Amino acid sequence: MAKQVKYAGDFELEKAELLTSGGFVIDLLNITAEITIEEDLFTPTISGTITFVDSQNLVINGPIIGQEYLKLTVSTPGFSDESKIKFEEQVFCIQKILLNEEASNGGKIVSLSFVTKELFMNQRVRVSRSVKGNFSTIVGSVCQQELETTKKLFLEDSLNVKKLVIPRMKPFDVINMAKQQAISARDNNASFLFYETRRGFHFRTLESLYEQKPLQDYIVSTPDVSMEDSTIKIIADYKRIREFNIVPTRNVLLSTGLGALGSNVIVHDSFNKSYSQYSYNYFDSFSAYSHIGDYGEKSFPIYSDSAIDKQGRRVSDFKESVNFFVSTSIKDIDTASSASHETNGRYPFKSIDVQNWIFDRNNRIQNLMNGLMINMVVAGVTGVEVGDTINISMPVTGLKNTRNEDLDDTYKGKFLIQSLKHVFSVSDRMHNMLMTVVKDSVPVKFAAKGATI
Repeated sequence: MAKQVKYAGDFELEKAELLTSGGFVIDLLNITAEITIEEDLFTPTISGTITFVDSQNLVINGPIIGQEYLKLTVSTPGFSDESKIKFEEQVFCIQKILLNEEASNGGKIVSLSFVTKELFMNQRVRVSRSVKGNFSTIVGSVCQQELETTKKLFLEDSLNVKKLVIPRMKPFDVINMAKQQAISARDNNASFLFYETRRGFHFRTLESLYEQKPLQDYIVSTPDVSMEDSTIKIIADYKRIREFNIVPTRNVLLSTGLGALGSNVIVHDSFNKSYSQYSYNYFDSFSAYSHIGDYGEKSFPIYSDSAIDKQGRRVSDFKESVNFFVSTSIKDIDTASSASHETNGRYPFKSIDVQNWIFDRNNRIQNLMNGLMINMVVAGVTGVEVGDTINISMPVTGLKNTRNEDLDDTYKGKFLIQSLKHVFSVSDRMHNMLMTVVKDSVPVKFAAKGATI
């Protein structure tokens, strides 16, 4: 009979084996004290730590030298096998001994840092070949050939066939270039991310994440000890935000300096001996891009569009804040074909059409990072991963909101999980998740009657 969850945060450590460089297998299942596993939308691979009590001097006798492999499986009872964190065939690689200290009981506390194999491959090999195809195809090729991954690849299709000659670049540098320039075939947006979860590697846009159904509803509340029905109590505890803090991310000066509010791009065409200039304005372009609030609620800018000077200018009306300069070579201006690659008298490959992605990507990423951000701790479930969306309800601190409600006007609704840290405390039998959740819009528009200077 399948095990059932007994309380919010319950988990089952099914396997923890260390494979030494000498060919020995060390079973850590009954001596593990804590495991952490981290994912992040802006980090290409998973990382983590495992801490155990060493009463047999395993570091010396193993020996454990930082070149081991770790087989690990952790699950939440009562959930499907697909929700497990399972790295048995595709194992973790130990990269460092973090801690090796005497314990009070005479043994030692040992902590090891681990990463996935692909991070090592990124340091060991280089991409030095010609590649052809759209950026999604190129990313898939680099993952399978240079990174030698056998994990699942979740590749959102992108537009435009490219031909690139890659000069001894690290695989992740090639992928970073691809995610910066790729344009989605679904809706022409340029917000690609590359990251790893327990299921594999993802090359996806923010829009594809925003449109997902929220995985869970979370609310700030205190435990209700009066509940007698254990099932209802467990469900309520899974929805409860145990700890949280609102991160003060919005920085108008920084956003201005990064071009997230207004900017120019000047494109020099070396083939046609000409240049073109394009401009971006955050408020004027806001409705042209999708935001997380568009899926289930209203979306408004994270800044006020009030005038800031006597000329009536807003914070977005200074396009000279940042100037991007890009060189390209266009054979046919109408088709934006690249003059750099000719095949049998034809020019079938696309040039660097920077005006179609640089504003889109820069404003989406910067305004997501400078938007609403909450750090929170909730009961853990192994099936949760970065890129999932959740709903949040937070109480007002102090006075009620403008509609006489007890919930916060701004920090509510749909949020995106940007980073996630699973913490499995074996001694306490408790699985907590430390999440950073973000949002690039607000559900209620800010007032626009500010003072001018």
